[in-house]
Amino acid sequence: MSRLPPEALSGWLAQVSDLLGVEQDVDADDDVRAILDLTRDVSATVVRPAGPLTMFLIGLALGGRIGPGESVGTALAELEGPVRSLAERKGAELTEEWRSE
Repeated sequence: MSRLPPEALSGWLAQVSDLLGVEQDVDADDDVRAILDLTRDVSATVVRPAGPLTMFLIGLALGGRIGPGESVGTALAELEGPVRSLAERKGAELTEEWRSE
């Protein structure tokens, strides 16, 4: 699998947005970097499948918070901190469980 910088995904984002009828403004640099970083951190801190599942739920939450043409960045930033904190707590719990077994 190849690794591309977030800005290389702008064409893909535009095509999928058109296909799905997404009208919100997704910044190909800042928003994508934040999304990929949070996905990576949740996957590494909790368990790997938690990353994409968390981002799916964040997408649903964002859909309810922002309207057509609005920027994703501010709403995403509001969700990022609480999700990151939850992932850190859950990761610590899982680590403690694993050590006690």
